[in-house]
Amino acid sequence: LVDHIESEVFGNFENLVVGLLTPTVEYEVWSIRRVIQETDTDTSKHDILLEVLVGKTNEEIAALKDAYRR
Repeated sequence: LVDHIESEVFGNFENLVVGLLTPTVEYEVWSIRRVIQETDTDTSKHDILLEVLVGKTNEEIAALKDAYRR
């Protein structure tokens, strides 16, 4: 379902819909991967990394790392 939605919508609306349909850790990994894959130098996209990582416990960061490696 998420793949179909990603092919039909884009931008902030895509991010919203995908975020609502995806478990939290998986969505955060998806967000991190999108930032890393971007080749432009738009620093506002780096704010996404801060939003995902700041305030996480060590256990939550470990869960993110595990999910990212999959």
